[in-house]
Amino acid sequence: IKSELLRTTSFLGALLGLHWENSLYEQLDAKARHENILFALKNLFTVISLKKPLILELEDVNWIDNDTTAFLQTFVRNEEQFPILIILSSRFNDDGTVFKLNLQQVREYFLTVNNLDKKRARKLISFLLNNEINSEQKIPADTFKLIWEKSQGNPFYIEQLVSFLQEQKILDDQLHLKKIN
Repeated sequence: IKSELLRTTSFLGALLGLHWENSLYEQLDAKARHENILFALKNLFTVISLKKPLILELEDVNWIDNDTTAFLQTFVRNEEQFPILIILSSRFNDDGTVFKLNLQQVREYFLTVNNLDKKRARKLISFLLNNEINSEQKIPADTFKLIWEKSQGNPFYIEQLVSFLQEQKILDDQLHLKKIN
């Protein structure tokens, strides 16, 4: 792995905008450069996993491009002996089916996140606003109503809305919505 990483250093450098004369990268055509970049990235991540376990997380893979798919196909090949976990998150396909990337040699597990009911949504909102699991501070009706109507119980939307309300300082000390002029 070390020798392969050294061999492909110029490809990793090129990804960062670094170029040097007579490097292997400079000597190859576009197709060979592309293939070597995939292997250089694979080797880099493999080396990182030898230092400590690696978790590679890619969000919204339903929008994945061909180059990233090609990298993932290259990356997972013969990597089962390394401490690497790849987490891919995506939305459902337009027809409601589960989006699948179909990577070779990969065990796939699917976890579906459903919308929360009002009771669970209130609990999540309370946790996010109070940073405590069993907070005694109640969420005011106006605050809960706004978050519920905008999120419809989607936990990711709830998290984003609460974060927005906090960052924009739209809530007062009692967690009520401030009056905006």
